Amino acid sequence: MILDLFEENKSNWSDHHKKAMRKHVKAVLEYGVEKNYIQRNPMPKVRCRAAQKLTTVLTEKQIHLLLQKCSELDFELKEHVFMSVRLGCRPGELRFLKWSNIDFENKLIYIKGSTTRSGLEKSTKTGEDRVLPMTKSMELFLRKLRFKTGGISFVLLQVKAWVKHEQSREFK
Repeated sequence: MILDLFEENKSNWSDHHKKAMRKHVKAVLEYGVEKNYIQRNPMPKVRCRAAQKLTTVLTEKQIHLLLQKCSELDFELKEHVFMSVRLGCRPGELRFLKWSNIDFENKLIYIKGSTTRSGLEKSTKTGEDRVLPMTKSMELFLRKLRFKTGGISFVLLQVKAWVKHEQSREFK
């Protein structure tokens, strides 16, 4: 039954989802063995390999094309994409970025924290704050964005797909 479950959903599940499902099923069955509900763990040797991690970065030409397409399609997350590729920040760090962390005078951006999937504040992944230089294009972008968004405290709008952590699905 377990093998059938994985085979049925093989094409629908991402590699990471398969690996997580395998881990959870195995843990439940191990609990059953521990509590003497079952004699042994029947979890088959289902192999779940995650895809190779991306080891390259986008070229300037690829970044330009990506941003151009986002603009042409009026992609809801175009500002988020721009800041991600230009600053190299994680989504949680961008979600946490406030206007008070932007220093236009010294042309610096302070990455002082992040958010969890449930929206709670936390430190950055490394536990260290970062200071990023603000390029001319980033300064221009941020000034336009500040005018566009008005008086909100966060730099980027809390777009539904982004808040629900579905940006990669939307992006595809």
